[in-house]
Amino acid sequence: MSAWEEVALRPATAGPAQARTRRRGLRAHLAILVVIALLPALAAIAIAVWRAGSAYHAASRYQLLASAQVMARAVESELAANVEVIATLAAPAARTDDATVPARAGLAQIAERFGGRLDLHAASAPAAPLPEPLRGAVAQAADEGRWVVSDLFEADGAVRLGVAVPYPDGDGRDVLALTARPEYLVRALRRAGSVPAQTLVAITDGQGRLIARSRDPDRAVGRTVPDWAALQAVGGAAGVFEARAVEGAPVIFGFRVLANTPGWVVVVGESRDAFDARWQGPLLGLVAGSALAILLALLLAIIAARWILRPVQALARRAEHVAGIRPEVVEPRELVSSVAEFEALRESLDRSESALRHQAEAERLNAAVLIASERRYRALAEAGALVLWRRAVSGAVTAVAGWQPLTGRPDAAAIGDGWLEQVHPEDLASVAQRWEQGRAARSPVDAEFRVRTADDRWLWVRARGVPVSGEDGEAEEWVGVLEDVDKRRQEQERLAHLALHDPLTGLPNRAQLADRMRVVIAGAADGRRGALLLLDLDGFKEVNDTHGHPTGDALLCLAAERLRALAGATDVIIRLGGDEFAIVRSHPHAGADDGRLAEAIIDSLGAPYELDGCRVVIGVSVGIAPIVRGDEDTSRLVREADGALYRAKAAGRGRYRVVEVAAGTSGGEATPGGHP
Repeated sequence: MSAWEEVALRPATAGPAQARTRRRGLRAHLAILVVIALLPALAAIAIAVWRAGSAYHAASRYQLLASAQVMARAVESELAANVEVIATLAAPAARTDDATVPARAGLAQIAERFGGRLDLHAASAPAAPLPEPLRGAVAQAADEGRWVVSDLFEADGAVRLGVAVPYPDGDGRDVLALTARPEYLVRALRRAGSVPAQTLVAITDGQGRLIARSRDPDRAVGRTVPDWAALQAVGGAAGVFEARAVEGAPVIFGFRVLANTPGWVVVVGESRDAFDARWQGPLLGLVAGSALAILLALLLAIIAARWILRPVQALARRAEHVAGIRPEVVEPRELVSSVAEFEALRESLDRSESALRHQAEAERLNAAVLIASERRYRALAEAGALVLWRRAVSGAVTAVAGWQPLTGRPDAAAIGDGWLEQVHPEDLASVAQRWEQGRAARSPVDAEFRVRTADDRWLWVRARGVPVSGEDGEAEEWVGVLEDVDKRRQEQERLAHLALHDPLTGLPNRAQLADRMRVVIAGAADGRRGALLLLDLDGFKEVNDTHGHPTGDALLCLAAERLRALAGATDVIIRLGGDEFAIVRSHPHAGADDGRLAEAIIDSLGAPYELDGCRVVIGVSVGIAPIVRGDEDTSRLVREADGALYRAKAAGRGRYRVVEVAAGTSGGEATPGGHP
């Protein structure tokens, strides 16, 4: 046990209360301090490990999804290339006498290339009976004038794929129908070295049957994959899911639906163990490194504690000697420490023996003055203030420092109630109320108000004051400060503005739509008709994808400016989000010019935009819901306007539709130029 602990626990020198309290040595307190100091670090490490684990896991999922994307593009390119080969080989084929069937040599050449058979079919009369999937593909190719692939089917006792290609030399509805082996159309998975050994890649048709597979392709083609429902449950064109391979092993799959196919899907997967190992490995390394860092920190803390405690123990023995408890004299070299605070403590102990007697008498004489001074100015010492003030119990200001630099008026002008002349008239009542509440309860006063400054502007300040009690416990006066809180108030007002406005365009946001509509609906009860216009930009997504989000943002700002130029004084323009806007109108004859406003909007927003040297053209569709009754339902009006907007887009975009008031249906069709 250290000398410090011996003194702390010695019953002979401890009072009754101290004897009942167990004391801890400085070493124990340092250990507790180290543990407390490490708690935030441990919490931060735990959070970092958790986030890193989530990031590694997400990265592994993204890698699978990216692999599926790459493989999907390869398969799409391969299908397109094969179709191009079919069209190219068929184009120059010589005609037979009936001028409807290409030369048999040309058909045979194509069929031999793809391991199947190829026939020319007229849409109305196929040359030969076709399996149902291929028959549907032929009809679709004839109707749409593009190549179409089918799902798997059985033909001649084997699994086959079908491809229907419009015949380039025909009458416009002739179709080349190819029945081919799947591996001849989709060869991407059979290329040497294209798929890592630990990765499973497969292609399925729209019914979940395997078209191609990187492992055992010959045995797997045509089989329905397990857990096909798991992929369908994910939904969308791409995603990640967990299922089982044909062999039964758990696998994590990333998938993507192939374009220009009846639901074909490319899946790329790896075993659950390999997937977990890829993201858990770095995480375990991070955990091990963090644990090693914590152990090293604890070791250094222990070494530092021993180094710090050595002079502290010597100082404790010196204190006992000065107090007459310990007769031994401590060697001066034991007291020397490289810690500045301990060295200062040692020097103070050297001076204390002679200084205490002189200070005792001086402290007795000055105690009353120091106590009153400390009570009066404690609050002032803790705050950086613009103005220091003292106020009598009656409320009159008795002393002020700093009033002239703040307001330009002399400090003496603030004495009494003179300071109120510089307070904003709207804030006088609240300031008086706060002061009366504090004075009645003898509690601290805290109020915020505006003061006219020397440069003739209004500055938000915070007045804080505390009562100073006399020896009898009654409040003698209040002392306090004025602090500059203008930036905080401005930031609060800015945040309040952002909560109700779109940060990009500065327009009111969706949060204000319902409130504004309630105002207009209430006005409709008094005969002031109104209207809700919903706008959706046509072609904005293509601009955003082609030129980038900065250009898209600039385009939205210009569109908002054009809307402001068209809107009336009582119209409120709202950005709902993305490329959607709303205009809430309120005036006596709103129904008479809502259509003209919609036409003007269509013409204005449809005019070209110049953005960073690029000429951009978009359009807009508008849905209008008139507001004519005071009992209208806000949600219903929004739905009706949205329905009118949908019908405007369905009619060809660049148009507007108006909800009919009587029947609740849409009307008022406008052409793309905005003329109904």
